[in-house]
Parts: sequence; C-alpha cells; structure tokens
Amino acid sequence: MIENGFPLKFVDASIKKTLNRYIDKINKINVSDGEKKNEIKPIKDPPKNEIILLDIPYFGKPSEILSKRLISLAKLARPQTHLQPIPRPPRSIGSHFSSKDPIPKDLQSGVIYQINCSSCDVSYIGKTIRQVKKRLEEHGAPQFNITKPKLSSLSKKSPIPDTTNLRRSARNAGKIINYSDDKNSFDEENIKNIRQSSVITQNELETGHQINGNDWHILTNDPRSYRLEVRESLAIL
Repeated sequence: MIENGFPLKFVDASIKKTLNRYIDKINKINVSDGEKKNEIKPIKDPPKNEIILLDIPYFGKPSEILSKRLISLAKLARPQTHLQPIPRPPRSIGSHFSSKDPIPKDLQSGVIYQINCSSCDVSYIGKTIRQVKKRLEEHGAPQFNITKPKLSSLSKKSPIPDTTNLRRSARNAGKIINYSDDKNSFDEENIKNIRQSSVITQNELETGHQINGNDWHILTNDPRSYRLEVRESLAIL
C-alpha cells in the first residue's frame, strides 16, 4: 500500500482495524458442545474495602477510646469493611434557642391560606406573595388589630432608639414633616375593584353569608411565587 502511494498513517489504521476485526471474531466463536466463549477475560482488581463514616460526639479521651473499640469490633464482624468514626463537637446551647422574634400570622408573606365560612362548610384556598393581612382586606375582611408577638430575651435587652429628637440641619428644621401616604386613595379604590372580583365576595352576595376574618389558617409557606402556585394547586386537589 505504501508503494501505491498511500500515507503511512492510513496503512497503520487499516492494519489496526483488520486486527481488531479478527480478534472480535475469535472472541465470538462458540464451541459446538456449548462450552464458554474463547475470549480473554481481563484481570479484575481485588475488591476494595468498604468505608463507613460514623459521627460520634467528641468528649476528649473517652471519644478516642470509643473510636478504637468501634474500629476493632467492625474488623471482627466484617473484615472487608473499614469503619471510620468522626468525632464532632456537640451542638452549642444557643442553637436550641431562637434569637428572632416570631412573625405574627397576619404579617407573614408567601403563604397558602384557607378561609372558612362562618355559616356553612364552604372554604376558600388561596395564595399570596404579600402579607396575608392585605390579602384578607381585599377579600372584604375587616381590618383587625395585629397581636404583638412575645419578645425574646435578646429583644427585651435592646431598647428601641428614640427618633423624635434626631438632629436636623437648619435648612430642614423649619420644614413640616408629612408622614401621610399619597397612595392611600389609590389603594382604597384598587381594593374596592379587587373585592368585586373576589370569589369570597361573590359567595357572600349569592348566599348572604359573612366571612369571619379570624377563622383562617396558613397551610404552607414558600417564598417563590411559581412554587407557591404549585402548592396552591395541590392544596385545592
């Protein structure tokens, strides 16, 4: 083939391809009496020892003694298994106590909620990514007072700073501070429009029943809106 002008790489590839085809043919030959195939079996590596990790509490010298005893017992029971104890310090006392104040149910957001009718067994399941209080007001529930949560010991020790006597510049000292929200009128009109399209409001108009703003509970929480829609569908089912 070289004399005919074929390159050396092409000749080597052709020879290698022919040899591989011949070896595969030999490996696939079956003996007529049903014996095993005449193929060369690769040499397998010896099986490796199985490693098992075990967490144990760390208390100094007793933990080291316990680790050695566990390793010796594992060798007697299963010689091919290697037990590796991992001493870890115990959890701190502070991890058992929450340093954050609980959020009131009315101020939670990203929830699936259920409202029960006070006059019949009809219930409504909905979702909101905003605070539940605002969503219930859109459904027609009266504005109710939010129960203040019990403060933790950390919150009691840190007083709330007084902002009434903050230092102001001479240029801004004579200006009147207006704390009113210009969006109040717009929000009220928007809430009226939402109430008219609310399923609960329609049920009240058809049956004459009144919604109980306190008879509701949270089914589940999720901060992501798309997963909240999936949870709502599953809750309705």
